[in-house]
Amino acid sequence: MLAIVSWQDRAENLTTNLEPAMPSRWKRRPDGSNWGDFGDDDELGRLNFLTPEARKRAAGYVEEGLTFCLSLPLNLPGGNIVHRLRHPPRLFALPRDEEGALNYNYPLANEKVGATDIVSDDYVTLATQYSTHWDTFAHVGQSFDADSDGVAEPVYYNGWRAGIDVVAPDPATGSARTSRLGVETMARAGLQGRGLMIDLCHHLGSSRRVVSYDDIMRIIEADCIEVEPGDLVCFYSGFGDRIVSSAGTLDRSDVQPAHCPELDGRDQRLLKWIDGTGLSALISDNFGIEALPA
Repeated sequence: MLAIVSWQDRAENLTTNLEPAMPSRWKRRPDGSNWGDFGDDDELGRLNFLTPEARKRAAGYVEEGLTFCLSLPLNLPGGNIVHRLRHPPRLFALPRDEEGALNYNYPLANEKVGATDIVSDDYVTLATQYSTHWDTFAHVGQSFDADSDGVAEPVYYNGWRAGIDVVAPDPATGSARTSRLGVETMARAGLQGRGLMIDLCHHLGSSRRVVSYDDIMRIIEADCIEVEPGDLVCFYSGFGDRIVSSAGTLDRSDVQPAHCPELDGRDQRLLKWIDGTGLSALISDNFGIEALPA
């Protein structure tokens, strides 16, 4: 348990509870937030902890150089049982001409005598959070009085504004975009670092359970885990195995209320531990990392 103290001591150089100089977008920030800690215009948050030094340290753990995929197939979990608004992706053959020919197994000899190539070309409609995905800072904001004028306004991380930075959808077409906090900011930064797994399923079973700070401390002590600044920490719950084994035929009883272990987002000691370790991201195979209501 002494290691926990050392993590918190080391993390004092990474995070601060002192509010930085106020940028133009906000006059106050939510309690416990890190708005402004990484600069007025930051869009990466704790991903800033993924420094070159952190990546070099991560590379030192490589022993066999094996590769493996952590993502679910794009067509899982199947149906819309997990989330009523998110449906499976649909794959289409790309139209080739106005007459209705489809650019799939299409022989170019149809257009050029003697051509031997056969072409397949497609497009897909995809709910971006249907299968494995990264949540961006533009996914969830909150009504908060960032202007300190007594009126709450819809804002996202670092005070970026709904309707301005996360642009309102076109009411006619539904077309939406974000000029800030999009997933492209994460992609450009690169999400390579040390992955670390805390195996909730092994220690707590695969039934639903709200996981506390004390639960996490017992697991990391039993498995001799040390979380380092910049780590990408995965809480393995077993829900991903349930999805894969169902082969796209999840029953509602598999999903609600029978989620696998989830973190207690109201446990203040757990929140302080997450903050103090300097980890850069939380990952889970569960539908959500924290139990609802959050």
